[in-house]
Amino acid sequence: MKIAKIKPNKILKDNVIPLRGSKSITNRTLIISFLTNNETILQNYSSSDDSKTIIEFFRKIEAKIEEIDDDTIKIQGILPKLPIKKEIIHNVGPAGTAARFLTAFCARFCESVTLDGSERMRERPMKPLLEVLEKLGAEFEYLGEKYHLPFRINSIIKNTNDRAVDIPGNISSQFITALLLISPFLDNIEINITDGLVSEPYLDMTIDTMNHFGVKVSKYKNAETVRLTIQNGQYYGQTYFIEGDASSATYLWGLAAISGSQIGVKNIFKNSIQPDFQFVYVLEKMGCKISFEDNIVYVRGNESLSHLNVINMSSMPDSAQTLACVLATVKGKTRLTGLSTLRDKETDRISALENELRKIGVKTIAKGDELVIESDGQINSARIETYKDHRMAMAFGMLGIKVPIEIIDPDVVSKSFPEYFNVLEKLGLSVEFVEE
Repeated sequence: MKIAKIKPNKILKDNVIPLRGSKSITNRTLIISFLTNNETILQNYSSSDDSKTIIEFFRKIEAKIEEIDDDTIKIQGILPKLPIKKEIIHNVGPAGTAARFLTAFCARFCESVTLDGSERMRERPMKPLLEVLEKLGAEFEYLGEKYHLPFRINSIIKNTNDRAVDIPGNISSQFITALLLISPFLDNIEINITDGLVSEPYLDMTIDTMNHFGVKVSKYKNAETVRLTIQNGQYYGQTYFIEGDASSATYLWGLAAISGSQIGVKNIFKNSIQPDFQFVYVLEKMGCKISFEDNIVYVRGNESLSHLNVINMSSMPDSAQTLACVLATVKGKTRLTGLSTLRDKETDRISALENELRKIGVKTIAKGDELVIESDGQINSARIETYKDHRMAMAFGMLGIKVPIEIIDPDVVSKSFPEYFNVLEKLGLSVEFVEE
């Protein structure tokens, strides 16, 4: 068993950390880039495992991919070569976005593909997306539990003239994004989102990215549904710089908050479309100071942070664990709401937070999609179970600035932020890896 031992130290002054591209934006632009007739150059693309598994899939279908340097990739669009007749077997591991996005891609463009995932990914929901794809004409052979991985796609969607589809939005916006990304190739399709819409900013990110690459998506909302219409158009390859990952940045901003130091994150834009960018304004409410300079976002911490009473995290669920760990160091009681999507992530993140926060001496109560955190401002040293969840490792890793923290299975951070522990060391923390 591998353990990362993190010990308190003083944060170095005037830190500016450059971050690799957003995992969410990278995964969207990868799918789009392959669906062009021409060439795309993606600069500062994500080095995450989730993005790598999408690239690996396209290598299997013999797409032309060239790594120009460490953070730049050149992609030749494969539109003229579609559909793909070659038989493909691909395992996405624990990558939820890859599972959903590749399922939609394969349903439209691949005649024989078998997709599988990790044990946890086999449990995670896929039904809303699969049901819609079946209605559109795709055929799935389920090799385990129906509407879950693994499955074989045996027939592609051929024509969807003048067809409207309904898809529930109350489980994951990834289902809708997966469908949207292939929508230019589903003639005249209209998508009606029913039963509410969680993580709407991620859907807006998809729409913004599609618009940038040449496909205009319009969104109309009323009291009952959200309707998406896709105007006729096609994706055009281009050179595209992917801004730094705001979800990864939350751990660095959180570290600044609890240490009373200043940390700047480079490659994040002041007008960022990423939902987790809003985390800096949450920290500002708690007493931190934020500032912007040349695509660098600075957070200066405050040794007497304030708790928040109640805060709804539904628009930035990936920041919930970060905020929970920041609140563990703050005297007072805060209720986090809007956490429903956290139950179906790499682990049940609400239960995982409840368990591990208690280990460090923080009172927590989980109920439904809410988590109440009450702290006296002091935390205890502890060994933290990560539950194979990258965000558990990184959120609790921040606390090593306060007390010695041990992280079980630290390599899980490669799913989204492989450089995480190296960055902690650059900031001045002591990190030691041991095998037990």
